[in-house]
Formats: sequence, C-alpha cells, structure tokens
Amino acid sequence: MWAPKIKRKSLTSGSYDEVISFCERYIEFLDEKDSDSDLIKKHYATILEKQAIQYLHKEEKDISLELLKEAQQHVGKGKQPITDQLLNWLQRGFLVTKKQLSALQKKHQYFIVRADVVNPKIALELPAVIS
Repeated sequence: MWAPKIKRKSLTSGSYDEVISFCERYIEFLDEKDSDSDLIKKHYATILEKQAIQYLHKEEKDISLELLKEAQQHVGKGKQPITDQLLNWLQRGFLVTKKQLSALQKKHQYFIVRADVVNPKIALELPAVIS
C-alpha cells in the first residue's frame, strides 16, 4: 500500500514569492466580488493569512504584520487562530522562528495535504520531479 512520503525537513516548498504572487492574483479576483459577503470576507482573511506567512518565511515582519491586521479586520478576532496568534506575537515584538511557525501551522491543521487525511486507496504518487 502506498503512503505519502513526507520529508520532515521540508514542510514548505520554499517558493515564497510564487505563493505571494498567487495570493495577489487571488485578491484581485476577490476584489471583483461582493465584498459584503461573509464568504468573500473569509476568503480575503484566509488568503491574507497565507500571504503573511510567506512574508514571515522571508523574514519581512512588517509586511506580514500589516497583512495579518487586514485579515483580522475582514473576519474579526477569534475567527482565525493562526492570524490571532501571529498578530499577538508580532505586535508584542516577538521573533517568530520557522520552528514556531511550523508548530502553529501543524497545531491548527493549516496544511490541507497531510498523511492523516490522504486516502491511500486513491492517492497517486507524484512524479520524482515534483516530490
């Protein structure tokens, strides 16, 4: 039976700029939608959080802080635990290490592709060039 090969070391692909670019394009897409919709607000907050995390990986704390503030404005406090925690840490001037960020993401099941949610009966192994 095939099980996903998860490398402990690389929880992120390191493609921070590509993810940031994707987030920017997605935000442009959302700008064309009804911004009063709760669903659109949730999407904004989620994508801003993802973008902020990429900036944290790049050690650009100030940009990350502004994105997290904006994310929280869209949905309110207590709706996105990762946003809330990171915002708390950054506003208090804490250094957020990659290890802390990774632990926070795991705790809140940030990653949607995880060994515990992959159905091995239908999973396909990625080509070597991707994995």
